[in-house]
Amino acid sequence: MSTVRITPGTTRVHAYPWEDAAWIESVAHDLNRAPSTFDVVRVDPHEVTRDLVAEVGHVVTAYPEDFAPFGEHRAPSRRGLAAMYDAVGRWMRGIKTVTEDKTMMHIAVPLCAFNCPDVADAKTSFAESNTTEKTAGWSIEVLGSGFGSDVTLSVSQTNLFAAGPGERKLVFAPLQVRVECVAVYKRDQYLDRFLRCEVVESSVREANGVRLVDHSEWRNLIGGGRPVERFDLSGDKSGSVTTYERSHELSGSFEAKLGLEAYHLKSSVTAKCKAKESVALKFELPGGRLYVWQSPTALSGFYFD
Repeated sequence: MSTVRITPGTTRVHAYPWEDAAWIESVAHDLNRAPSTFDVVRVDPHEVTRDLVAEVGHVVTAYPEDFAPFGEHRAPSRRGLAAMYDAVGRWMRGIKTVTEDKTMMHIAVPLCAFNCPDVADAKTSFAESNTTEKTAGWSIEVLGSGFGSDVTLSVSQTNLFAAGPGERKLVFAPLQVRVECVAVYKRDQYLDRFLRCEVVESSVREANGVRLVDHSEWRNLIGGGRPVERFDLSGDKSGSVTTYERSHELSGSFEAKLGLEAYHLKSSVTAKCKAKESVALKFELPGGRLYVWQSPTALSGFYFD
């Protein structure tokens, strides 16, 4: 029976570390890096790379001052490094991976849970927004006169989610995952199989979704909670609705400027980037009750018991 392990993948299709030219170059510099690269599969990495030293032995013999273990410990020469790169590349071409089965799965990653008190006319909502602003500009000045230009691109998005009396909701991020059963061969000899999982980027942008949650799932989602704020409306018997709003904002900026001044010429290039994220909460609570706003311990969100 083959041993199967779930392993995180990359966003590139059928890309493994040892298929990357940068990885081959890193191993050419240091052969000790080779075993750790095969940690993404179930096979013993030391077993896979056991014959690597023998395969590159002729390079060490040809360039002893570059690769000898007790040599000068200098950086390898260009010719020696090129020979080692070719040797490692030839060895790597003997490692083959074959995708035997492939399944596409759609999953929902929980982001936030919230609810609304089970009281007529009650309503809760929260809005999340982020804004990114990028500016690029340049200027030239000669003998006190000059000209310049700058361009600013601003992108913002806001998501608003709401719940009515007694509703429990979950905000989630939809993801498409590709699961592959992959067999590993070395010199056409079967070694083992493993499961590879990759997040697939859709050609259409996926916005965060929301769905209703039943009572049993809700308890598993929130995992208990802690009180954040109390709203004592027990003395208000008028039947009116009181509205509370809370907002939180986080912002930051970065600016880089490169300038040159020579003789009577001044020139500069600037780049700026600003980012802002904010969350706004709104609670519409009818009078006649004591409400306690609580924060779940298992994930982000808010709820009222």
